[in-house]
Amino acid sequence: MSAVRALARYVAMLGLLSAGWVSASWGAAAGKIYVALGFHANFYHSWRGDTPDEAGFGTDIRVVRGILSILDEANARGLDARGYWEFDGLFTLESILPQYAPDIIAAVRRRVQDGLDEVILAPYNNGMFSAMTAAEMRFNLRAAVSNPWGSGVQDLFGQYTPFLRPQEYMFTTGSIPLLEVEGIGGVVLAYSNYPFTAFSNFLPALPAHQRFGLLWLQTEEGGARTVLLPAVSIGDILNFGSFEQWLLELRRLQTTGQVQGDLLLHVNFDADAETWLPMRMPRLLRWLPNTGGLREYIEVVNRYDWVSFTTLGEYAASHAPVGTVVVRQDMADGAWDGQYSWAEKWPSQWLWTQIEHSRLAEERAQALARTTDPETRQRIEQRLFDGRESAFFERIRALSTTHFGMSTPLVNEERQAKAETIATRAASVAREAERIAAEEVRARTTVPDECTYGLLVVDLRRDGSVADALVRVPVWLDRRPAGVRAHTVPGGPLEAALVDVEDLPHSGVRAELWLRLSLAPSAQELVCVRFDPASPAEEMLRTNERQPTEQQGVEFRLQSDGRPERLAVAGVTIGGTDFVAPFVTYRVAGSPRQFDARWQRLPASTAEVRPALWRERARAVVRLPVENDEAATDIEVTWSRFANAPWIVADVTVKYPYTPKRDLLSGLQQKLRRLVDLRWVEVAPFPLHPLLRGSRERPLRIWKRNWLGVVSSYDLDYGRINPANASVDACNHQVTAGWVAVASEGAGLLVGYNADRWASPAFAPMRLREESGRQLLWLNPFGSYHGRQMDYAHLGGSGIANEVAARAGAQFRPNGPSFNGQTQRFSLLLAPYVGDAPPHELQATAEVFFHPPAVVYVRTPVGSEVLVREDFERWFAVQSAEASTPLPPEPPPAFLVNPTEQAAHLVWDPPRGVKVQFYEAAWRRAGTETWTTERVDTPRLAIEGLENDVEYEFRVRAVGDGGKAGEWAPVQRVRIGPVRGTGFGREARSLDWKLVARLFFHSARAAVATWMQR
Repeated sequence: MSAVRALARYVAMLGLLSAGWVSASWGAAAGKIYVALGFHANFYHSWRGDTPDEAGFGTDIRVVRGILSILDEANARGLDARGYWEFDGLFTLESILPQYAPDIIAAVRRRVQDGLDEVILAPYNNGMFSAMTAAEMRFNLRAAVSNPWGSGVQDLFGQYTPFLRPQEYMFTTGSIPLLEVEGIGGVVLAYSNYPFTAFSNFLPALPAHQRFGLLWLQTEEGGARTVLLPAVSIGDILNFGSFEQWLLELRRLQTTGQVQGDLLLHVNFDADAETWLPMRMPRLLRWLPNTGGLREYIEVVNRYDWVSFTTLGEYAASHAPVGTVVVRQDMADGAWDGQYSWAEKWPSQWLWTQIEHSRLAEERAQALARTTDPETRQRIEQRLFDGRESAFFERIRALSTTHFGMSTPLVNEERQAKAETIATRAASVAREAERIAAEEVRARTTVPDECTYGLLVVDLRRDGSVADALVRVPVWLDRRPAGVRAHTVPGGPLEAALVDVEDLPHSGVRAELWLRLSLAPSAQELVCVRFDPASPAEEMLRTNERQPTEQQGVEFRLQSDGRPERLAVAGVTIGGTDFVAPFVTYRVAGSPRQFDARWQRLPASTAEVRPALWRERARAVVRLPVENDEAATDIEVTWSRFANAPWIVADVTVKYPYTPKRDLLSGLQQKLRRLVDLRWVEVAPFPLHPLLRGSRERPLRIWKRNWLGVVSSYDLDYGRINPANASVDACNHQVTAGWVAVASEGAGLLVGYNADRWASPAFAPMRLREESGRQLLWLNPFGSYHGRQMDYAHLGGSGIANEVAARAGAQFRPNGPSFNGQTQRFSLLLAPYVGDAPPHELQATAEVFFHPPAVVYVRTPVGSEVLVREDFERWFAVQSAEASTPLPPEPPPAFLVNPTEQAAHLVWDPPRGVKVQFYEAAWRRAGTETWTTERVDTPRLAIEGLENDVEYEFRVRAVGDGGKAGEWAPVQRVRIGPVRGTGFGREARSLDWKLVARLFFHSARAAVATWMQR
């Protein structure tokens, strides 16, 4: 039985494989093979929390100490044993290691100073490198080297090699010139043959001399270049049999003359991976390859005189790049080789919205400050950029990839709590700076007396084309008006509308004012707004209910139920009757089923004032069968279009139902410490199916804009590279600072979003299908697809690691459960166009739609207390409050207690349908009478100072309006103590035993092949 258990542990270990890549090089005939081992050390995880046990970074400390011990022991025996390290500075080097494991820093420093190991760079904040602005990117690169807090690699280790290994291999167009400016000469990216890679499905298979060597990397034809150091991982080793078998195969290529010169086998893998450590195996199974960890690699390298260890700097000093590759996609090592793992969870989108609000407020503060006095500008700059309490530094912290994934469908609950706090603070501090600027601007701006509202509108851009700008701001009036008029001061009239008019409980009405105006970069416009009193004779002129026909070459029509019927440009149909078809995929009896929406047209509002604005409202409902009942996903869409505008606005509100959460994800790799409902699979609240067609010879083209302001494109030519990828269930290969577009045969569709409403680092996942030689594409704004991972057969290998990873890898789960019970409110710009790339004027319009102008309320009917949009939102909240008899909340659902070292972490979901003022959590030692109670504002609590090996009882309840306390959730009893490792055996339970048997024979065959080649 011990052999069976060991085999189960071994198989489960394979399911945790998570990164990889390959490379090659010219040189003298029958050269050497060099092995570079990279230890990726980031102790701040989405999988786990912040405790020094196996529920947190205790795993990292244990494994990294083991790696260092194996290296030191080998060197003491006179063996060749070397590697390189890369750490994040902000969390690992600055906080965790100095407090809990300073010996690790000391040991790495010793090995570096002794000339054994080397250190390269990683982003200071282990952040989302491809989704950073230029300022954020450059700060991370500089701080990774040296910073005032002493956590740079130069500060701690005294030397470093100027290569960058971006966190999660994230890389985007336009970043190479920034690397050059910061003195960074190369980048490590994964070129793997299983689904944890950066670009292996974006290029035809590299020949061996390039695959195992150095290359030049470009992200645009003829653009800047940098050295590319491709890397592989443990999964690749498994696919090629074993570490030794792979080396012997590479040697065969050299000795048979198929490859000339030296080769580099470059392995980069997470330093907390158990696979670095030898497994405890019974004597019967010790011959199995890939069970000896780092010790096995060292023994193999020292067995042959034609292979030796190297470091990246050492190898690059004596080997030149042997070719050039151009990768146009935005790279990341998430599921489907893209942004899936970080961009498509509901909490990730909420966090990214806070980050965009911080950036927006910063841009608005700086735009408004251009004309302020030096003292005011200094105050603004201090709030934005000075010190660790600034908006900029808080945003640097918030941008950590750990806050967004790759743990799926959610991140650890402790991590989520910290991320929310940091991101909220980043937005709040930036808004303070915006307010300082707005106060100064208002004080020196004069508004004509006839204006009910005086609004100063300031474009945020520094350069670009004139934009067709849509400005939307909340307003209050003492009564419903019959008309609205707006004009610039001085200047001509503007198109204006008053929408979403709503009577307030006490007095007056609230509404949203829409203005359409042309804005040049950095332009300032003072807008005067007047409202006409209500008059029965004018009632028929207040709204435009007639559906617009073709305008500016763009036609848009709805069906009777509110769905689009036709979207066209210059006579080319872009969208038909299935242009928007929402659905949710949900498991019923264990199998996923797609549930489609039913549409209904909603009546138009009679209170709106919009003679130049067409608007229609529709509702789409997706019903899910849940526990002998139904749960409805409710989607409300408002279509809007100004006269003569070549674009349409779709405002979407999505309310997902709350379904019972009973599944707990906790294993060797993933300890979420929260309950979920794993029946959710896919959400598609507003999927777009443009009737644009491509082929393998002329594939569809994707245009994208990133946070460096770079516009670039790539082709969906995956079927040409590997026919098995002609259809892809889910792909998200572009970061999207504002918009994405798809084009084919002289026409395209641009889809933009408004970051004031809802945002994502990659908002438009895609689904690609090839039918009868023609490509079909779906875009899923703010949703998430799922399905089969991409195929890697064109890269060779057995593919067995791909199957294991897909079945057992926690990062490949559906993101659907993260949307359970949540709400989304997003605003999209739909703009068909003629040509390949979106026209510059349309790009400018989309950019201003993404980051709308700064608006200062210079004059309002409610007085000086309202200065910026957020003030009105708060003011409305007070005015809208109605007296009512509150009901006591239900017991908080999904209550879970997570014990750890002398502490317990409690987490629960808010009760549905009521406003909660606060929560009360209580605990006591089991068998005692007295409860200790603590009041908290958020649905989580960490209780410290408990005794290990003692059972405690815990309960929680919500308190609503008026102090009405609800019922307690059922008491939970747990034993306090540190979290221990769950072991590989438990992970093996998720694998089919047929797969287990195939893995055994695969490994046994590799062992026999190796013995025969020695």
